[in-house]
Amino acid sequence: VECVPGTADDMDDKMFLLDPAVPSALQGSEEGTKSSERDCKAVSLPICGNDLDARHAPGLWKRIPQPCSLPDWMTEKDFDFYVSEYTRNGFHGGLQWYNVLDLNWELTRELSGKRVQQPSLFISGDEDMVIYAHGGAKAVESKLREQCASLQNVVFLEGCGHWIQQEKAKEVNDEIISFLNKQDRCQLSCRTVKSRL
Repeated sequence: VECVPGTADDMDDKMFLLDPAVPSALQGSEEGTKSSERDCKAVSLPICGNDLDARHAPGLWKRIPQPCSLPDWMTEKDFDFYVSEYTRNGFHGGLQWYNVLDLNWELTRELSGKRVQQPSLFISGDEDMVIYAHGGAKAVESKLREQCASLQNVVFLEGCGHWIQQEKAKEVNDEIISFLNKQDRCQLSCRTVKSRL
């Protein structure tokens, strides 16, 4: 990936953040802090309003809508922590997964055409953009049922986006605990699983 000259605001439609040299160049700088805060908001928080106009769009990253406020499930303290960590370490680490998609395929080629045999549970938010990108809830559930031989439940949490563990912690824990308690109890050391929340 080529490095885009200038600041993060100049990145236009290029994959600026996938170049490990770029975030490290911004680490610790005022621009890096602003960029990290904007990036955290853009990828994690719900938006308010829709003021996007493709006719005057400056580029993909600038077109990502910015939220007006933090959601109920994100405290200012937690948000500031994420911003400081991304400022200190860069944002590229988590994005490297996309850079190695082909390598992951090569390393797991023997799994092609195989189905997951273990008991499975799938939980997502009904407003998760990843679900929309894969055809919606029905299409995702259908694909999961094709790929997972023992899919026991598919749950779409209402009013929830991509960060389900933060957005609906109790509901996620309840679903996981319910799933675990339905499994062969001897495999779980013959005890009932309970939440520590």
